[in-house]
Amino acid sequence: MEDIHKTLKHSLESLGQKHTHLMAAFCLYGAYTVGSTALSWSWRLFKTFLRPGRNLFKRYQGGYVLVTGATFGLGLEYARQFADKGFNLVLVARNQEKLDGVKRKFKEEFGDIDIKLIVFNFDKPYTAEGYQPLKDALDQIEDISVLLNNVGVFKADYFKELDFGMIKTILQVNLVPQTIMPKFLLPKLLERSKEQGKRTVIINISSVIHYARRKCSSVCSATKCLVRLFQMC
Repeated sequence: MEDIHKTLKHSLESLGQKHTHLMAAFCLYGAYTVGSTALSWSWRLFKTFLRPGRNLFKRYQGGYVLVTGATFGLGLEYARQFADKGFNLVLVARNQEKLDGVKRKFKEEFGDIDIKLIVFNFDKPYTAEGYQPLKDALDQIEDISVLLNNVGVFKADYFKELDFGMIKTILQVNLVPQTIMPKFLLPKLLERSKEQGKRTVIINISSVIHYARRKCSSVCSATKCLVRLFQMC
């Protein structure tokens, strides 16, 4: 009986030691997880809000910034910010009157910058013939340093309520330009980078909805996920 008691006592002590080691391991893992997450978010906050901005004009040595969807919302503000830094602009949108208005306003605000306008409607299926006028217009512009693909549409509705026309529009506007514009401009950008030794950059604008994955924006969320993955590649 005494042997059984000793054996049981030893087993409980061993189990307690194992639990202690297990709890220590969990605590270390928890501390690592919390610490790495806090460090990651701190770095993001620093980069976004606290780190001093770079001199983009000096970094990319001027040139033209091409902005799609440039007459409204984010596209308009992106164009304004680049103009404020001294860049020349190529503004692409579907409405000539609105483009003329933006150009006139920017000329008043920023004075001596060159602004080129391209009227093009991305709300159509891609065909070589249909996109040829856009390609021809881009071929006439030298020294493009930044491509900022902002054009896009958003429709908040449940998938079963979306008609096929809207689904097609979302897919065409949110995916085709983000793929075709880099394809059109990549030779120019590589030439500027490799042969002239000047920096270039392609920016495809996604959206926070690719994180949210809301049921009422399933198609839009899916397209923005693809844009983000394409940009990362």
